Amino acid sequence: MLSTDSVFVPLRLESAERTTTSSIEEIWGTEIRRVRIVGDPGSGKSSLTKRVFRHACRAALANPGRPLPILVDLKDFTPPAESDDSQHLADWGLAHLRTRVASVHGYNMDQLFDTSLTGRGIMVLFDGLDEVASSAYKRVSLALNALSDVLSNFSPANRMVLTMRTQFHVQIRGDFDTTFPKVFHIQPFSPGDIYAFLTRWPFPRGRDVSAIVNRLYSELTDKPTLRDMCSNPLVLAMYVASDQSSEESSTPDTRTAFYSQVVEELLVARRKRQLGLTAKSAIREQRERLLGRLALDNLLSQEQPANEIQWQAAIRAVTDIYSCPSHDEAARTIREVCKETGILSEERPSETLRFIHLTFCEFLAAKEAIQERHDGLNELIESHRAFTKGTAPQARTRLIEVIPFALGLSQRVSRTAALDSIWSIQDRAVVGRCFLETQAYDHKIWPRYVGREMKSLLRLGREFWDEEWLRRLHLLTVIIADENAWAKLYHRSPTLTLHSFFLQMIEGDREKLRTVIGSYAAFDPQAAFRIAEACEVDLVRDQPATVVEHLSNPPFYSMLIERLKADEEPHENWFMVLAEAALGSQYVAHQLSMEPWHILAGFQHPKKILRRTRWFMPVRGRYSWATHFLGLSLFTYCLTLALIRLDAHSYQRFPRLSIVRPLPPPGGSTWSYLMPIGRVIHFALQMLVIFGAGMLAAANPESPIATAALVMLVLLLSTLFVLESWPRRSAQFYLAILLRDVTLLPSPKAFQIYWHTPGALLARLTGRGLLANERITSLHYLRSVHGKVGPNQPDIFERELSPIDYGVASDQPVNSALRTPTL
Repeated sequence: MLSTDSVFVPLRLESAERTTTSSIEEIWGTEIRRVRIVGDPGSGKSSLTKRVFRHACRAALANPGRPLPILVDLKDFTPPAESDDSQHLADWGLAHLRTRVASVHGYNMDQLFDTSLTGRGIMVLFDGLDEVASSAYKRVSLALNALSDVLSNFSPANRMVLTMRTQFHVQIRGDFDTTFPKVFHIQPFSPGDIYAFLTRWPFPRGRDVSAIVNRLYSELTDKPTLRDMCSNPLVLAMYVASDQSSEESSTPDTRTAFYSQVVEELLVARRKRQLGLTAKSAIREQRERLLGRLALDNLLSQEQPANEIQWQAAIRAVTDIYSCPSHDEAARTIREVCKETGILSEERPSETLRFIHLTFCEFLAAKEAIQERHDGLNELIESHRAFTKGTAPQARTRLIEVIPFALGLSQRVSRTAALDSIWSIQDRAVVGRCFLETQAYDHKIWPRYVGREMKSLLRLGREFWDEEWLRRLHLLTVIIADENAWAKLYHRSPTLTLHSFFLQMIEGDREKLRTVIGSYAAFDPQAAFRIAEACEVDLVRDQPATVVEHLSNPPFYSMLIERLKADEEPHENWFMVLAEAALGSQYVAHQLSMEPWHILAGFQHPKKILRRTRWFMPVRGRYSWATHFLGLSLFTYCLTLALIRLDAHSYQRFPRLSIVRPLPPPGGSTWSYLMPIGRVIHFALQMLVIFGAGMLAAANPESPIATAALVMLVLLLSTLFVLESWPRRSAQFYLAILLRDVTLLPSPKAFQIYWHTPGALLARLTGRGLLANERITSLHYLRSVHGKVGPNQPDIFERELSPIDYGVASDQPVNSALRTPTL
């Protein structure tokens, strides 16, 4: 059993104003009390609401002042059919919530609900509006709106969250604009999220986890359709589970092939290995027929909530397929299938069943239509056509995922006519997904689809490039990349290359290209690099700000370092960008500190760099805790070269480097010469302490020679103590700056206690402790505005850069050796 919390990766929620958060608590902190959360199928809506619910339960137990959480599945939230009055619906909804809380085992739970309602507040999580039956949707929407008003009247602390699918939200968003004004969209997993998910997966002990993660991530990034498919959390979990449970891993590049593999695994393969079952084909066929019939009948009926199977319908299907002689036998067979497969579960005993996720229901419905219905594909297409012309908004997207699945499962000979029929509906979202599932790029409508979708995207100005536009652009680029790979395989000319597409899109406007690459770099670094290569753009040289902003994304960092290693003639922007990014991210600083400096081949050898300009030094022995950051590494090497070449007018491009530049480099400081012999000094200090203790015990206190010897010993001990503590304290200041961690700086209270320590005092003076504190504050400020210089910062930076130039007075000429190292 997989623990959801152990592998849960925080989902990114983005509002219409493009503000992003990964925590519901941050949303409540803005005084918002009504929220819609919208996402694609399998994007994690239900997992998010359940996680928020568990977290809120723990918080309420620890702090009685926190709101009382209530989780409601909206398919169970069905108001009475005889009432359309708002007040009556609000009273019914309130009674439903009270009954739900009272049913929980506890002390006076109904009283807890009443006191929370008017006091600390309640937080109601309504999950799955798109799963409400068409016949009940109007009453449910009225009840939710009325309930929202009533809860506001009881207490401003009452909160409500409403989740639904993106496709459904497009149709009904106007129904909740007043009561639920704030909308947050769940963003797909970025490559960084996928990477984090893989690292958290509970792989078997004894396996090389790093090798498994790297292999899976490489498979996902090598194939565009597979990578796009696994930006969905549910599909990614299924992919990893399938890979780990299969004897031979495979990498299907379409959703249809992948779901076929997973369903095969869940239906019979896993139990066959565990229990040694026989008649595998017969068992699979029976289970596929049963589950497929239940799924297809459910989705073709607008009167039933999606993915809610009536118990009596299941009994009839089992009786027919399994030839059960009695009702009890049929019920036992259903529960056996649920237990053995895990795909179907009994939701309410002897009342309803549901698939573990709606996407399973959609895939099995598609398989049933293709394999068990005489003209099932056309039946789906005509049903979708009727749904899109109907008035029920949730029905218009009911089959949007089923048709691509069905087309991928159908015979190739029937796909041509089916694509023609789908094209006639004029639903390009379905058409694009169908091309990804079938790879039928030789069909006559392929050029028309690409042309119209490209024209639709390009005719919108940059001010209309919202999340929906970027989603459509991403889908189109994935399809184009897939078609280009298909054309190469079949020795054909591609209809449209990514290079020509982006050239038409940017129309020579580099700012447009910068916007697109920056948008993709956040959630798909591979796509960002692909676009840059297609447009012949060097990101490090032409868009350093984009690289600096996104280098803390682990996949982006890995891809950039690979390009650095492959670059035979790296330009100087490489070390400028890497150093700037490291000063803004502890992750980047740690990673670069573990990379060898010679990756940047072709630049000055470290030994030939003037010592007074070095940000690295020999660190070992007693000071090994500073090795990663003050020793020679790619980080300190890049920082050294970057600060040497940084001029006084570069604060806008590299503000973090400009903040650090006035500090004297540690490599040229006096205390740095003591670092290599730190262990020797420490050993000598210990020996002198022991020797001094012996002298005190044996010496005659009245002897002037003994007194003079003790005075000399104290002076020697003080000197050694200075030599031992001065480098350590000074290095502490530099580590605090490089890591932007003010806690590494000794507190004023500590210096009040240790004011008598000469080494600490010298470190405080020569290390410029106050200046270090100011630099850390400035670095944190820059990070808070995403690397952009604040309105009052340029003058401060210019003033700091002018009078100090590595110890050279502002009225003296700058030594060129400090600026440009010999290459």
